[in-house]
Amino acid sequence: MENKKSTGLRKIKMTKIQKIILISIIIYSLTLVFHALYVSYIDPSYQVIVADQVVFYNRGKGVLFGLLPYRDFYTKAAPLSPYLWAPLIIISMIFTNDYSPDLLNSSNFTDSASMMFSSYVFRTFFVICLIAAAVVLYKLLELKENKHSFWISLTFAINPFFLYLVSFWGSDESILPLLILLPIYLFEKKKNYLAIIIIIIGAGLKYIPIFLAPLIWIYSENWKQRIIQSVTLLLGIAVVYLPFYFVDPTQFLAQFDNKIGHSGNQGIITIIQANLAFNIDSYSYVFTVVTFLFLAGFSLFFFLKRKRWKFQHTNVFFIVFLVFYQKIQFSFVVLMFPFLFILIFRKGIQRWIGLILTISSMVGGEMANLLINRTTENMFLISIAWIIILIFYLSMIWLLIDNLLKFRKTEPII
Repeated sequence: MENKKSTGLRKIKMTKIQKIILISIIIYSLTLVFHALYVSYIDPSYQVIVADQVVFYNRGKGVLFGLLPYRDFYTKAAPLSPYLWAPLIIISMIFTNDYSPDLLNSSNFTDSASMMFSSYVFRTFFVICLIAAAVVLYKLLELKENKHSFWISLTFAINPFFLYLVSFWGSDESILPLLILLPIYLFEKKKNYLAIIIIIIGAGLKYIPIFLAPLIWIYSENWKQRIIQSVTLLLGIAVVYLPFYFVDPTQFLAQFDNKIGHSGNQGIITIIQANLAFNIDSYSYVFTVVTFLFLAGFSLFFFLKRKRWKFQHTNVFFIVFLVFYQKIQFSFVVLMFPFLFILIFRKGIQRWIGLILTISSMVGGEMANLLINRTTENMFLISIAWIIILIFYLSMIWLLIDNLLKFRKTEPII
C-alpha cells in the first residue's frame, strides 16, 4: 500500500500567490481568446486596434529609429512612456518581419501586420502588470494580516472592468495599479529610497504616481530623512523630465494644456460643460489649482496625524484627483480599485459604498459619453446616465468625508 501511494499522483500544493497568478492567467487567456473570436466571427467590423494602441506603436517605433519624443513625433504623455513601448514593438517586429521606420496614421494602420500583432502584445503586457499588481496587493495585505487578502487580491485581479479594459480596449491605465501599489508596499516595508525610485520611474511613465509624494513625509522617521528623501525625489524627477523639456520646450509644455472639452475626457466638469452654454473651459486652470490645493491640504492633515496613518488613506489623494481635476477619463478609476476591493470585504455600510462605487465606475464611462456626445434623445436613458454619474461622484465624496471623520480612530478606514 505504501509503495502504491508513493508511486501515485501526489496532490499539487500551491501557494496563494501561485493560485492568484494561475487563475488570473487562465481567465485573461480566455478573455483574449474570446476577443479574437469576437472580432473574427461575431463582429468583424469591430475595431481591434484602438487609437491609443496606434499612439503606443508610433511612440515605441519612433524611439527605436532614433526619433525623440516631443520634437520628432507626437507625445502627449510622460517622457519615459515611449521607451516602455519600444521593447514591445521589437517583439512585434521580430515576429512579423516588419522593420519599416515609417510611423502609422489613420489610413494605413489597419494594414500593418506588426500593428495587429503588437495590439495583442500590448494586451499581454497589461495582463502581466495587473497580475503583478494583484501579487503586490496580496503581499501588502498579508503584511497587515488581513484575513481576506487572498480573495481581495484575486477579485481585484479578475474583476470585469479590468477584463474589458485589457481585452477589448488595451488601455495603458492598466499599468497604474502596479505603479501605485509597489511604492506603498515598499514604504510599508521601510524601503523608502527604493519606493522613491519607483515613484520617479512611475511618474516618468504616467504622471499620476507623483501624487504619492506626500508619503515620503508621512513614512519618514525624522526631518533629516524627509529633507534628503524629498531632495532625492525632486532631483530624480528633474533628471527624467528636464532632458525632454529642453528637446522642445513648447511641445513638452503643450501636453499640460488640458482643455475640459478635450476628446476622451469623461469627467463631471466636461459633462456639465457639454450641457451648459457657459464656457467653463476658459477657466480650466481653476480646477487644476483647486485640485492641488486640496491635495496639499489633505497631505498636511495626514502628516500632522501621521501616527494614525494607514496605507488605505492613500485613496484620498486619488479621490481628490478624480473629483476636482478637469481632465478625467473613467479608466482612471483603476487608481481606486485596490482600495475599493479592500472596502468591499469590510462590514457595514462601507461595503455597500464600495460595491456601489465599483459597479457605477464600470459603466460610468459609457454613461459619460452618452451625456457628452448626446448620442440619444431618449429621456429615460439620459436620466439613467445622470443618475449613474451622480451616484459615482456622490459615493466618492461620501468616502472622502468618511475618511476624514474616522481618521482619529486607529483602525483602518477602508
